[in-house]
Amino acid sequence: MQVVDAKQTALSNTNALEYTSKEKALESLLSAPVIFQEASNPASKGLGIPNGYKAVNEELKATPKEEQPYSPSKASPAASESASASNSATTSAAASPATKPSAKDLYPWPIAPAFPKGINNVGKGLRNVGNTCFLNSTMQCLLHTPSLMNFLQSQHAKGRPDKKFCMIEALKACAKSSFSGSGGSYAPAPVVRNLKAIAKHMTVGRQEDAQEFLRYAADALQASYLSNFPKSAKGKQAETNPIHKIFGGKLRSRVLCQNSKHASDTFDTFMDLSVNVKGCSNIQESFKSFTALDRLEGANKYKCESCKKPVPATKQFTVHEAPQCLTVHLKRFSPLGQKLNGSLAFDENLDIQKYMSKGQPSPKYKLYGVVSHYGGSARSGHYIAHVRAPNGRWYEMNDDMVSPSKPPFGSKNAYVLFYEKERSSTLKDAVQSATSATPSSEKILGKRKVNEDGSESPQKTPLKTPVRNKMQTKAQTPVSAPAHKPRLVSFDMPSSNKAKKRRMSMPFNKRDTPSDDLGSPVVRR
Repeated sequence: MQVVDAKQTALSNTNALEYTSKEKALESLLSAPVIFQEASNPASKGLGIPNGYKAVNEELKATPKEEQPYSPSKASPAASESASASNSATTSAAASPATKPSAKDLYPWPIAPAFPKGINNVGKGLRNVGNTCFLNSTMQCLLHTPSLMNFLQSQHAKGRPDKKFCMIEALKACAKSSFSGSGGSYAPAPVVRNLKAIAKHMTVGRQEDAQEFLRYAADALQASYLSNFPKSAKGKQAETNPIHKIFGGKLRSRVLCQNSKHASDTFDTFMDLSVNVKGCSNIQESFKSFTALDRLEGANKYKCESCKKPVPATKQFTVHEAPQCLTVHLKRFSPLGQKLNGSLAFDENLDIQKYMSKGQPSPKYKLYGVVSHYGGSARSGHYIAHVRAPNGRWYEMNDDMVSPSKPPFGSKNAYVLFYEKERSSTLKDAVQSATSATPSSEKILGKRKVNEDGSESPQKTPLKTPVRNKMQTKAQTPVSAPAHKPRLVSFDMPSSNKAKKRRMSMPFNKRDTPSDDLGSPVVRR
């Protein structure tokens, strides 16, 4: 009886620890908790509050000021766990557990993977003001990124404190024009007028690369947010900004010595992944080519730190930390600008478990935007976008024309793919990270064997022994949290605004005619 009771006590303690860790992980995915403040009237303090209860921010008040997260606002936010990938440096292959935002975290608030309240339908079209189809298609995908829109409408989306160009404020203005009112189109003047401030080598009126503009736009968003902090905020601390938390991930490059099996890991951040189109028939083969083993032999031998001499080795890239929004760039253009028109199959759902570092959470993604290029070279042709609106329907965004369309799965002209983590996958990763950091009770129950190197042996099925008192404990199955799906709102297009698909003919850049929407003439190419 005493042995059974001891095992029951240990098991209940273990379940309590696991429940607490899962509860904390779930809290980080939900909205910030209610903050209670002291009553202004001393006579009303403590009324209606039972003994033993305390405000959720009581511990935050007792925290020293130097431990508070740096914020451009005067009010100190409540500390909350972040579900995004940790940006701390790691040198081993083991997965690092999720950590709470430290004092160096520039954005300690959670970013909800859903459109903010009030955005229910597709955005408006964008007018072409002179070969700006590359900008319009990229902007449409950014404006239909749920996490980014949620950040822009939050109170923490601070613009630049100086009078320089602010990409955050420019994107805010475009988002307001896109989702206010119904129908119609507008010129994205706040962005087009400041194209030189975003990318110095780009010129209005000249066809540019959509993926290249996307990277410069993301850099401009990060620079605008970081301008609210001291210049000392750089490196890994700068990577804690909200834009990097949405689009940024981490790659691991592992070089493995073939003689001593010594592994050397290098980690690099990325904002998008460029995968091959040539020789691949689907997106899975493109990722397989990206993470393929590269053998270092002959003149390319690797100087091993353990062997102290050049030795044969293998090198492999894997995704070590998956971003909230995964941007996949399909390498359709050769170094000379020629286009590869081969079709590449891709579906709405993407699972990158095979291409993640061993032991890391493997999220599942869902497609929400595609930038397509029609034409024969990188400096000519026409760009359009397909986006999944907040109502769940797909639309073709062809400059100022917005029309319902079929999902663009497997389009042979697809150039940039935009994926976002499924909400159920985000919850699963957070719970997995929290439970991996929970101290296990294997030493108490004696069910698992720990090897000398610290790894655990597989759990074996215990032998069945007769128990007379029938007090044998049963393993409790964890209850999975329900996936919160966004509510779909029906979208009925007005009969007066039924968009007709424009007939397109080559060359496509003839559609990109100059416009006076910006207030200055644009030289046509």
